[in-house]
Amino acid sequence: MLILNFTTSPHGPSAGEIERARGMCELASSLWEGKIDGIMRMEGGFEIILCDFEKHLDRIDLVTVTPTNHGTGMLGDWAYLKAITARYHGIGGDRIVLDYDSFVSVFAYPQIEGLFENDVQSDYAMPRLQNVNRTDLTRVRGDITNMILRKDWDKHISLKNWQAIADLVIARYSKPLHYLYTDKRIRLDPDAFEGYLANLLRLFIDYTTRDNRLENRRCVGQILPTQGGAGHAYHTIHAVTYHICDMLLAALSVTSSDTPEDSLDLIDTLVEYLQWTTWKECGGCPDDEICYIPIWPMGRHEDHAHPRCRGEANARERWGYWGFPPPNRPPPKEGEDPKNLLNEEL
Repeated sequence: MLILNFTTSPHGPSAGEIERARGMCELASSLWEGKIDGIMRMEGGFEIILCDFEKHLDRIDLVTVTPTNHGTGMLGDWAYLKAITARYHGIGGDRIVLDYDSFVSVFAYPQIEGLFENDVQSDYAMPRLQNVNRTDLTRVRGDITNMILRKDWDKHISLKNWQAIADLVIARYSKPLHYLYTDKRIRLDPDAFEGYLANLLRLFIDYTTRDNRLENRRCVGQILPTQGGAGHAYHTIHAVTYHICDMLLAALSVTSSDTPEDSLDLIDTLVEYLQWTTWKECGGCPDDEICYIPIWPMGRHEDHAHPRCRGEANARERWGYWGFPPPNRPPPKEGEDPKNLLNEEL
């Protein structure tokens, strides 16, 4: 919708996917002056759309595999789901290296309206481009083209792994925040609550000379370099980390005030703002199960709100999250609301 100038449709082979792939490759060879060889898409796993196989691939081997009786359902069924869930945290081996300082993101355009105005039904608001003004989308498309054309693709530079730094922030604060948000015992014990916060933040506080500005700087600087650059990745991680530090330090200060219960509200507000996926993870699943979430076109709303470990048998026939009924369901009867077909699945 964004890159292809709003011209693609869901019709045609593979629901229009072949048409979209050809459109992207035409852009690569024309408007983008052949500066890129293909497109990588993060969808159900990771997909590589290579525009010229003859130019960029060497055939090493050719194997005629034996058909299997397993995985004959929707999109390969259980084998497909297992492959995707094994890659929740990436494809491993540094097989893909991202230049985080050469990103274009609609989230970096605060003046864009309509990003969260859509008919998606989930447990929290989801961004979509369908109701964003076309003038705004055209401007974002132009920025993507400018980024591609001005980048020196032949120059090898050392890239900053901002994902690894974001992971450090989450590793530092995910479990403590979840504990303070969910554990009833510590939430009912003001002294224990204050002590836990004080220990979490003790490296940043000089109690002989309290200075909120310096405390925030030390807290952020523990993970994030002071001079990180001007890219979206640095500014995003800095803004989120600063917000975490500021809220935690404020919560600690409030614990010794006349209204220490306000510190609970600050922690709750912070957790609800962050909505980290680490707090939804299933934990360790048995070897024959996966941590099941809605994966197009399957899944229910409860699977997004509360993922859980599921085996092959109870992962089947879960539909409704993506807005349409399961396949092979009879059409609605005359006068029947089609949404009733979905409601039966929710």
